[in-house]
Amino acid sequence: MKTKKREFPLFSFNDTTGMERHLEKMAKKGWMLDEFTNFSWQYVRCEPKKVHFTVTYYPKASAFDPEPSEGQQSFEEFCSHGGWRLAASNAKLMAFVNEEENPVPIHTDPEIELEMAEQSGKQNTILWFVLLAVSVFSVWTNISQFISEPSRSFSSPMQLVNTGMMLLLGVYEALELFTWFSWRKKARTAAAQGDALPKTKGNDWLIKAVLLYMVLGLVYILLAASDTRIQMVLMLNLASIVLLIALVNGVRVSLKKKKVSAAENRTITLLVDVVAAIIVCGINIWVVFQLPSVPQKSSAQGNLTVETLTGQTETGKADLIEHDESFLLSRTQFCDEADVPDENGNTASIEYELLETPFAPIRSICLKELLHQYDDYGDYKENGSGQELFYVYLPADPAPWGAQKAWQQQAYGEMQPNYLVCWDHTILKLETDRMLDAQQMSRAAERLGQDAAEQ
Repeated sequence: MKTKKREFPLFSFNDTTGMERHLEKMAKKGWMLDEFTNFSWQYVRCEPKKVHFTVTYYPKASAFDPEPSEGQQSFEEFCSHGGWRLAASNAKLMAFVNEEENPVPIHTDPEIELEMAEQSGKQNTILWFVLLAVSVFSVWTNISQFISEPSRSFSSPMQLVNTGMMLLLGVYEALELFTWFSWRKKARTAAAQGDALPKTKGNDWLIKAVLLYMVLGLVYILLAASDTRIQMVLMLNLASIVLLIALVNGVRVSLKKKKVSAAENRTITLLVDVVAAIIVCGINIWVVFQLPSVPQKSSAQGNLTVETLTGQTETGKADLIEHDESFLLSRTQFCDEADVPDENGNTASIEYELLETPFAPIRSICLKELLHQYDDYGDYKENGSGQELFYVYLPADPAPWGAQKAWQQQAYGEMQPNYLVCWDHTILKLETDRMLDAQQMSRAAERLGQDAAEQ
């Protein structure tokens, strides 16, 4: 029979009531709390019984303390007189158990209990405010990128997941702070009146949602990576983070067992953390450069080539420059150059980008981005009536392309061989070195318009 088990509890930092309720349920099932760690709670098998738990924080304790301070020992002795036995502790967090039917509460003075809670809460809220600021800044940065470069943002699984993650974390951190300050306000009123402090409340459901999103997001990023090289880099970085956390925590715990002072433990652990991070980062960079170049996992084909436009016999596909694909948008860039120069010694070349999405709003946003990407280039008119753009896309006949809409670029008043074409689910941005006639446009449409729509 299994005699020990571990679990990864999900509680708000201030939800001592939720922790107590959970520990009491575990004891009824025959599992008694035995140890707290930074990442898990450990239980040992016991006879199922009804007990009472009190979870509290001792503000002056530290995760680097080699052993309980005199204050902690005095607090434990005080609790033991009321029948409360210390079941487990980790840094500031302490859990006491009492098997009496109606035990005297540990905290009988609400003002002292509130003071201890506020001291611990103050340290935690500073961290939460910092994390909230980081989340807000990250969300703002990502939204700015979605506004300035929507095609890159919507096609990037990493950015989509990161934006959602930072938004969800920001909501969670804000709710944690709101929950804490709301409880503190009620607790101060109760303490001033000599009443027992109110029960705490947690946001367990949101913590689970954040963790579930993290796991699913990580799996999605790995599966959606454009090539196996990126997958390997992501997995290497993830393994490095886990390794660093395990190493730093192991050093801290080892120094505690050796009775090293808290100041020395903190210094050595921080030094190990910095040195290990530099070494791991260097190893990661070296490994990345050693990885073989692997073709991208793009299902898109560079069907449009110079030979396609000229009507010559094709010898291959266009070279793939970049490919990013999310469940919202696929963005692929190609380029191609003729193998043989023409009679004037010039080598024909093309470069084009395909945007594919079944979602009309995203297609409209990306089309607007392409149409106005050169709006920052221009001079103000002498009469002050506005700005005269150097580069502008003018509507063109979509019929030769077999498309819904088409545009051709004008630069400094002259038409250029650069085109934007919009089909049902596909946008093509094509830049060539020579003007295309209707037959070449039709030929390109046959290779891209229908094929792209079927992908």
